[in-house]
Order: sequence, then C-alpha cells, then structure tokens
Amino acid sequence: MEHLSEICNDRRWEEESRDSLASSEGEELHKFSTYFDPLEGKIETMAVVDERDDNGGEVEVSINTMAAAKAISYIRTLYAFTNDTLAKYSYATSLQATLRYGIPISLVQGLGLDFTYGISICSCALQLWVGRFLISNGKVNGGEIITALFAVILSSIGLNQAAINFYSFEQGKIATYKLFEMISCSNSSLNQDGSTLATMQGNIEFRNVYFSYLSCPEILILSGFYQNVPVRKTVALVGRNDSRKSSIIPLMESFYDLTLDTKHLKLEWLRSQIGLVTQKPTLLSLSIKDNIAYGRSATSDQIEEVAKTIHAHDFITSLEMGYETQVGRIGLTLTEEQKIKISIARVVLSNPSILLLDA
Repeated sequence: MEHLSEICNDRRWEEESRDSLASSEGEELHKFSTYFDPLEGKIETMAVVDERDDNGGEVEVSINTMAAAKAISYIRTLYAFTNDTLAKYSYATSLQATLRYGIPISLVQGLGLDFTYGISICSCALQLWVGRFLISNGKVNGGEIITALFAVILSSIGLNQAAINFYSFEQGKIATYKLFEMISCSNSSLNQDGSTLATMQGNIEFRNVYFSYLSCPEILILSGFYQNVPVRKTVALVGRNDSRKSSIIPLMESFYDLTLDTKHLKLEWLRSQIGLVTQKPTLLSLSIKDNIAYGRSATSDQIEEVAKTIHAHDFITSLEMGYETQVGRIGLTLTEEQKIKISIARVVLSNPSILLLDA
C-alpha cells in the first residue's frame, strides 16, 4: 500500500504542476501534456501490484535476514567453535532462493520503468508535433512550447522521483554511519597466517594485565591482574557478582586484541584449543544432536557417549524426539540446567586442551 500511495502522491504533484501551467500558458498545452496520464498511471500501478503480490519472495528475504541476525547474535559461539565459515556458507545458500525471487521481480520493475519513461517520451513527441500546428495558427509561440515540455513533463518526472527518496537518503545515512565505522576498523588480532603448535601444553599465566572496554576506556576492568593456572589443574575464580570474573574469559579466547605474545599464533587454531561454556549458553535452532556435534564430524554413538559422560543422556532420551528434538529460538524451550549440559557436551566432544567454564 505504501507503493500505491507514493504513486498517487506523484500523480497529484504532476497534475498540480500542469494545472498551474494551464493558467499561465493556455488550455491547449495543458490538454496534450496530460494526454498519456491514464496509461502511465495504470502501468505504474500494475508493476507495483505484481511486485507486492509475490509474498513468497518476502518470506525468503525474511528468512535470510533471520539467518544473518542469528549468526550475529551467536557471534561468540561461532568464533569459539571456529564455525564462522559454516555460518557464511549457510547464509550464502539461503540467498539462492532470494535470487530466484529477485529475477522475475526485477524484470517486472524494469519493464514497468521502461514503459513509464517510454510513454513520457511519447508525450514529449506529441507535444512538439502538435505545437508545430499551434505555432502555425498563431495560438502559441515556440517559447511556450519549450516551457511546457521542460517545465511540466521532464522536470516533474525528475522532481517526483527525487522527492520520494529524500527521506530514505537521510535514514540511510544515519543507519549506515556506525556500520561503515565498524567495517573501516582493522582487526589487528586476526592472523590467518600464524603458526600452530604441535601440542597445547604449559601453564596459563596472566601477568600484570590491564584491561578496559573500548566503550569506556577510562574505566579499568582489570588492573595489574596476576593469575597462574598450572598444567593439568582446575582453578576456580570465586567472587561476588560484578567482580570482573567473566571479563577474563574473553581475554583467554582472544575476543579482544591482546598485547601478549599470542599474536604470532593462528587465531582460529588458538580458539580451537579452547572450549568455552558461557554463563548463558547459546543453543542454535537445530536438533540437540546437531547442537552437540556443532561443526564436528561425530557419529551418533560418539554423541550419546559424551551425553552420558556429562549426565545429559537421560533427560534427552525422555523427550519425545530424543536427540532429534529441535531446540533454540524456533524449537523446544529447555531449562538453564539442560542448556548448560548440552553446551558442556558440545565442548567435551571437541576435546579441547583448555576448558573455560563461565558460571
């Protein structure tokens, strides 16, 4: 309906401009300048209606938008399990359906635009042809013909099309400012050509670490932080809420650009050596089986064995669909305890060298 209302506004603007011309230049020019109006308006309306009637295309666009939004909302899970390539492939696959929708719609829009401009040009030609006879009879002069041609037909088309986009231009500038600002930022911590280690061994040590978020650089989250985690030992960081315990996890995962000597390591490999379970586990809109095996090649027996190890097998098999139960935003809602168990199973299946539990 918005498209139809825009067309109505455009036609009303043209009619007002031509009416003002009639009062100043004569009724003859006014009649011929509006000769093709009904046909032009009908073609524009048909093109818009054909576009809006195809609801399937809007559904496909909506699905693609949801896929992109889901990947962004799960961004830390994607990078923690080094599955960003899988997310990109999934999104690219979903775009094929949009492409199939876009081709016929583009054809309709293109033909509608061609006919609209074609009729406008025919209107110009008719006005010039009739103007020859009007000049011969002394009813108008050449200047009045040119005035009608450029002031009514050509200028009204350009002004109408430009005016309806002024608001969109302003909104687009506002919406894209932060986007381009983020795109222009370089990710200095991303090292695709870094080295990898044959084995992941040794202590984990925080030595005089200072850390603050980019949004509030003046507020130190960590100030001179020291912590040593010996190899093959379990260390728990205990403290009250808001005591900055969770701020250590992103540093371990290299979610922030560190100044430590880990930049020479390949970031994707480094993250693959670390298993992460967050305070609020994220489950994707997949089956329980696919969530546990997320991004890994694992058999059903291996998945069930891991679930038994972390005591999740019983509650999974008690569900009607078992391991095929759909969870996430579009599936079954699980309790926080059940989500944590599935997240732990996902991490244990990957067999990381370092396990981080943000409880």
